[in-house]
Amino acid sequence: MPLPRPSVVIKAFLEPQLCSEAMECEFKRSFMIIAQSLVEPLPDEEAGEGNCLRLCVRMHRPYWDCTDPAAQELWEGSLSLWLENLLRNLNNTMRTFNQVLHPAGADNLDFASVELEFGGNVSVRFALADNRLPESAAAMVEELRRLMADGSFGEGEVATVAIPSAASLAARRAALEEAAMAAEECEAEGEGEPAPVSDIPLDYNAWGISFSDGRQQEYAFQGGIN
Repeated sequence: MPLPRPSVVIKAFLEPQLCSEAMECEFKRSFMIIAQSLVEPLPDEEAGEGNCLRLCVRMHRPYWDCTDPAAQELWEGSLSLWLENLLRNLNNTMRTFNQVLHPAGADNLDFASVELEFGGNVSVRFALADNRLPESAAAMVEELRRLMADGSFGEGEVATVAIPSAASLAARRAALEEAAMAAEECEAEGEGEPAPVSDIPLDYNAWGISFSDGRQQEYAFQGGIN
């Protein structure tokens, strides 16, 4: 008897100027291959953070705690491969959305992040590079399960994990701005071709851990996945 799989709802939180009837129509049509989809404006508290795709994962059986034999059997027998396929299909669909003409007239979409909301367990938010999740995203979720079970983050209930952390993203933005200024100065002084300013990769080994009591901490992931 095949093991059950979760249900998923995709919520696209978009900058307000992008929310239109045409966008909602085209988004739902394009992403229906993955799951039921909804389009909403970004909440006020997330204004300026860029478009976000939130995948709400629901299942009526325990699956997250890898120290629970039944949950681990379900994960290994069903959810692990399901998650890998889900994220691969999501990457492909995000790319395809921006490569085709939309009959209803919707614009292309650039997503800043994808959030995986594992209902009642944890939410994992990945920053995107070029509208793509890292190839190792599913493997990082696997490692997160193990780290939470091992107590690697210390005392307290982990609520959300940001990969990379907000601090890492801020440092990258500052470095990009500094490189852009240096390139402008180099060009103005006629010192040859400036170095590309977009070659600072996202550091997917810098994790930001937020606990349910409001505490936050940085975690240096040592899994060698990037």
